[in-house]
Amino acid sequence: MARETSKRETNGDEGTWGDAFSRGVIPKSPRVVVLWEGGEAQIAAPLYGSSVTIGRGSTCDLIIQHRSVSRLHARLHAVRDGFVIEDLGSSNGTRVQGEPLERGTRTPVTYGDVVEIGGTLLTFQDAGPIPSELPPPAEPSSPKMLVADPSMSKVMQLAETIAPGPVSVVIHGEMGVGKELVAETIHRLSGRTGGPLLRLDCASLSGELLERELFGYEEGAFSGATKTKIGLLEAANQGTVLLHDVDEMASSTQDQLLQVIESREVTRIGGTAARSIDVRFLAATHRDLAELVKKSRFRAELYSRLNGVTLEVPPLRRRSREILPLFERFVASASYAARKPTPEIAPAAQNWLHQYTWPGNVRELKSVAERAAALSITGIIRVEHLAPTVADTLPMETRVSEPWRSQRTDPSDDVAEKVRILEVLAQCSGNQTRAAQILGISRRTLVNRLDTYNIARPRKGG
Repeated sequence: MARETSKRETNGDEGTWGDAFSRGVIPKSPRVVVLWEGGEAQIAAPLYGSSVTIGRGSTCDLIIQHRSVSRLHARLHAVRDGFVIEDLGSSNGTRVQGEPLERGTRTPVTYGDVVEIGGTLLTFQDAGPIPSELPPPAEPSSPKMLVADPSMSKVMQLAETIAPGPVSVVIHGEMGVGKELVAETIHRLSGRTGGPLLRLDCASLSGELLERELFGYEEGAFSGATKTKIGLLEAANQGTVLLHDVDEMASSTQDQLLQVIESREVTRIGGTAARSIDVRFLAATHRDLAELVKKSRFRAELYSRLNGVTLEVPPLRRRSREILPLFERFVASASYAARKPTPEIAPAAQNWLHQYTWPGNVRELKSVAERAAALSITGIIRVEHLAPTVADTLPMETRVSEPWRSQRTDPSDDVAEKVRILEVLAQCSGNQTRAAQILGISRRTLVNRLDTYNIARPRKGG
């Protein structure tokens, strides 16, 4: 049931945020902050009588670069005694304390309310000094990857050993295990740490667009090219390039990349001048590239050039010692961002964390931790703060079945990947956006996988 329209008085003094602020219910100098996995957007809270628009479109006051957010998603109004939020007919909805808003409905929101804008979380933060009881932020030099399990220790030891050299590296592991953090570690410990670490998601771009991003182009190279663009490889000179989902690269692009690696020169599209580059290549994939080579779906020569060393990143379910420490770190970080004390984790919730098999790996764990931190308003994270994000109301035993475990002996196997996608889609009742988040991939990549495996795309609402 949708929440009722606010009937509160909207009279008050111009330039104030209302009586609630003076009572300390909401910070006295608030900012509106929207958080999602890997991103944040914020703006000063509107003054009484004004409002801010929220959405993905460039004309919005608060722009949220997240696929679950509509171009014009919601509007936040400042009234005498606080704020009210209004959904503007978004595709994925706006919810306050879990209750969806109907289009045009204005619902009161206050400090501590859980406001969901699509798949993101909106909160109010104090723009003033951070309260002394909150922990200080982590030192910039501290490692981002937590290593507490022997299987992961071996991977990181090898990464540290090969980091100083020039060898190319293939980082292999299931989606969401932390392959990018391994790549960041290699770059940070290499002699290229003063240069850039540039990332490119090969799955999110078509062959032509991918080539433009990799190699750049000259003015007039194609219709719409009104100026020269430097490509990723050229911009990463004396640094490192991380190719996400390199197995998704088209054959023609693979041929061009192989030529660049062999010659260490890049020519922009539409240009004639070859430019020397000094770049180290890291490739991340959840598939077995050697098997793809056998199936003629990946160039053998390119594989041999990229595969100087392969690092196998184990899934989170095989790194059980890291689950609780990682969860605690994510909760602490989310609480710090929200300017609130870090909650404790109830014993039952800790048991739940260890029992769940985490098909989405570390990415899923981070998403669950951030949501739990937002939902916990009593200072204790309980099981009910975890389950809604992970698998709604499905029983624990149905979330990841024993046949799934037995089939995942080879994480890159196509059959196992198909099973995994079907499992997660079942968990999410066919919601492709949520399934992609759990799997740690973009929604477009998930749709491509569905087509590859001839899986019928679930209908909306079913």
